[in-house]
Amino acid sequence: MIPRLSRRNRIAAVALVVVATAAAACLAWLKAEHRPAEAIAVAQAFVNQLNARGEGCRVDRLLGVSPRQTNGNRLRRWAAGRSVDEPELQMEFDGACPLRVTLRLSAGEGWQVVKHGTHAG
Repeated sequence: MIPRLSRRNRIAAVALVVVATAAAACLAWLKAEHRPAEAIAVAQAFVNQLNARGEGCRVDRLLGVSPRQTNGNRLRRWAAGRSVDEPELQMEFDGACPLRVTLRLSAGEGWQVVKHGTHAG
């Protein structure tokens, strides 16, 4: 037989569940990968131009961004008073041949493509 909890104990149990759920959600957000939307858009526009001109191999999709950044790392850099964005990112694209696009963040001008090239998969 399950004992009945007093009103005070029920409230404490519900509060404990709410706090544990919030802590788990916060930890999941901190560990989640940050996808730099602006940098990805610049790289994708560049790849679309290459595809439209027919230069090189046809590239279909973004595979990944490096270095990998988590929301927690960005929060830690922000708290330390440093820039939250990495100064240079590499985007890996896949298609008929693998393509790496390197972008740099420049002051006032945003993300710019500085290098690109195919490489062995």
